[in-house]
This record gives sequence, C-alpha cells and structure tokens, in this order.
Amino acid sequence: MPTFVVPPTIDHSNVEALIGAITQLANTGDAITVECQALEQFDSSAISLFMAAKRAAKQVTILNAPEKLKSLAQVYGVTEFVTQ
Repeated sequence: MPTFVVPPTIDHSNVEALIGAITQLANTGDAITVECQALEQFDSSAISLFMAAKRAAKQVTILNAPEKLKSLAQVYGVTEFVTQ
C-alpha cells in the first residue's frame, strides 16, 4: 500500500499541488495510507486533500491525525476520513 506523507503545513497555498500528488499516488492502486505525523498547521484545505484521496482510492487509511484535524473533520461532517 503506497504511503503519502503530508508536509507540516496544508493550506490554500499548497493544497492544489498536494491534491495532484495524492491523486496520482492513489491512482496506482486500490488503497493508500496518509501519514500525518508531521502535520502542524492546516486549515480546511486539509479536508479537501483527504476528500480527494478518498475519491481516487477505494481505501484510505489516515494515520496520526492531529486532534485539531479530527475536530475540523467533525465540523465538516467527514469524521470517517480521520478516525484512525
């Protein structure tokens, strides 16, 4: 299963490039792992990134999501993206 490692920051300035990269990686197989250990600063763009991964891969496993990201996902009603 390929792994996508997110950078320390996800926001409007880099999300398009990240969506392109994660979509390309996800298209290589049925499943992808997204490692969020380095993620420190983010806005709702992070949710867009994970939604793009979910559209491109049949299975997405998100590891080490920060608690603030889990709270943001709850606000947007997409907690299934960041439950791991």
